[in-house]
Amino acid sequence: MQRAKSAGLKTFDFEGTKLSLRPTFSVFITMNPGYAGRSELPDNLKALFRSVAMMVPDYALISEIMLYSSGYLQARDLARKLVATYKLCSEQLSSQSHYDYGMRAVMSVLRAAGAIKQKFPDGLEDVLMLRRYMTQLKAEQMALAKDLAELRAEVDKFTTLGDLKQVDDRTSQVADLHSRLQRMGELAELYQARETIFGLPTTDYPQIELIQKTLDPYATLWQTCGEFMRCLPDWMDGPFTEIDADAMAADVDRWWRGTAKLAKSLEGPPLEVVAQFDPISHEWKDGILAKIFRECATDPCPDRKIENMNTVLDDNKKLCLNSGEIIQMSSTMNLIFEVQDLAVASPATVSRCGMELPKFLAQIEEVSEYASKEYSLERTLDKMQGDWTGVAFDSMPWRATGTFILRALDDIQMLLDDQVVKTQSMRASPYIGPFEDRVRLWEAKLNLTQEILDQWLKCQQGWLYLEPIFGSDDIMAQMPNEGRKFKAVDQTWRRTMEKMIKNPEVLVVCSDDELLKALVEANKLLDAVQKGLNDYLETKRLAFPRFYFLSNDELLEILSETK
Repeated sequence: MQRAKSAGLKTFDFEGTKLSLRPTFSVFITMNPGYAGRSELPDNLKALFRSVAMMVPDYALISEIMLYSSGYLQARDLARKLVATYKLCSEQLSSQSHYDYGMRAVMSVLRAAGAIKQKFPDGLEDVLMLRRYMTQLKAEQMALAKDLAELRAEVDKFTTLGDLKQVDDRTSQVADLHSRLQRMGELAELYQARETIFGLPTTDYPQIELIQKTLDPYATLWQTCGEFMRCLPDWMDGPFTEIDADAMAADVDRWWRGTAKLAKSLEGPPLEVVAQFDPISHEWKDGILAKIFRECATDPCPDRKIENMNTVLDDNKKLCLNSGEIIQMSSTMNLIFEVQDLAVASPATVSRCGMELPKFLAQIEEVSEYASKEYSLERTLDKMQGDWTGVAFDSMPWRATGTFILRALDDIQMLLDDQVVKTQSMRASPYIGPFEDRVRLWEAKLNLTQEILDQWLKCQQGWLYLEPIFGSDDIMAQMPNEGRKFKAVDQTWRRTMEKMIKNPEVLVVCSDDELLKALVEANKLLDAVQKGLNDYLETKRLAFPRFYFLSNDELLEILSETK
């Protein structure tokens, strides 16, 4: 832009786009030396500009002039006190994102002081300056009190919510309430600091501590539930070999102890997530531990409690709770006991847990082999899908056409060919059953990508050959039908490349069925244009046989220059 202006140009090319240049156009760069987040200009860019020295504004002088213009006779003293106050605040108060002691804050005080002076022209000037602070502080404290009242109402409502299925919403609410309460606590400290500076009695905010005390047990409850629900899918559906039994036992024990303590301070629906046995009503409610058994039935058990699980180890497979309730295990449920030894276990327990194992070894080996093969195939499929992360089309501008073409497709084609072969092999595997639908969808996506890529490259080859030919007005005039067809192809090509440039990821671009249809149609038109072009050249050769000694490109060059 600078070079275009120096050369006196009216238009210039900016990254492939032609722009008009106004004679009044100029570029100014503000550096703000030492400002956080700013970096120095490169030397080659600095050479294009002329530096202008700047200075730090004199807050005291600006304040003095503003106060004099508002009618203050003691403007100089008041300006110095105002600037000194803000300077002390910036130096002695902690650094917080909501603190602002810069020029904007000073100007807001000066404007408010001017408005107060116009309203009370005969008042004491130092009192008028303080009144602005007092008015703002009082308004902010009233707003904080209102916000605290609203927050208290929300917390009271939150303490009545139950339903373990809504755990994600509950944990989000806890995070939001904690964030707002922390923000209000910071504002309370700020207002108390201002009162101390002005020598005013410090205002207490007991609502903050009360809200925090009310919220804590319910927040702990829902955070515990959130941890449990995040672990549950890995325990139920994740690879068995990756389960850390010791960590699982420690987590369950910690959650159990925490919820047992919380039961004493909770009331209402939240008690639904805590196991509670009422000795008076004998009413039992499932808690976290009972839910674990109901949902996954997999829990490392301390050795001293094995004997209490005899009913589960019997052929009837039933768990008896302290409430007297009996939970029947389904045919697909199993229990795994992990102990250091069986020193306190009876012979009957040992027999039930281990002595009958050998007769099932053949079945176990078969299941283990299937599980291992299925897991290996699933890992391979995950890796194949992960290999496409970050794989994007590479393009380059094509001459002065204002559009782009694809380039460097060898790596994409190699990865695509390799994965198509692997996917076909996976489909033929006898262990593909649990995720056969997933493999079919992935194979369909790869095949669609391959078809689109083939059609795209074919279209690019034809467009590159015909674009310079039909870029000539003479050829367009001699072959109007073919010209219209090529123009339609050209519009399709430009739209496709423009869309690809915005998001060049291969799987994103090639997941569009409409793109395949558009490219197939464009290739049909290109074939028709090519055939029409060949017929046109053949008629010229028949009219003048010496043209048979010229190639198509040479003949087209001659025809494009004829009148």
